[in-house]
Amino acid sequence: MGRISVPTPTGDGLLVVETGPSCAHVEVRCARLTGGHASSVLEHLARLAPGGSWRLVVSLERCASVSLDAGRGLIELHERCERQGGKLVLCAVPSDGREIFKALGVDRKLHLARDRREGLRVLENARGSRRGLFARVFTRDAA
Repeated sequence: MGRISVPTPTGDGLLVVETGPSCAHVEVRCARLTGGHASSVLEHLARLAPGGSWRLVVSLERCASVSLDAGRGLIELHERCERQGGKLVLCAVPSDGREIFKALGVDRKLHLARDRREGLRVLENARGSRRGLFARVFTRDAA
């Protein structure tokens, strides 16, 4: 448990990682998360999964934009976390990133949150519900 800072391999950004007993919070600090360094950043994230639990909260609050390749990489990381029995929650996704996820048809599949606090709540939710997918209750009037 602790806090470390890891430069991105291309040197144009920083990952601030806070590890806890059951999860890690990663703040990505770069102007634009692009395909050029997205795979390297995602490899760092994959290695930082605490104790193999694959429970990650990734905050993109300090990223101005996300490229299509980076969006695909985040989707790949989400799928990897789920295969390992974990969960990836993305916080403060820039508007272009949300548009990419919507265009790829995965916006309802991903765990999204407004900020870190909400992200931690989504991560701890035992039912694993995704933001935007709510239980629907249907009622019918007796005729």
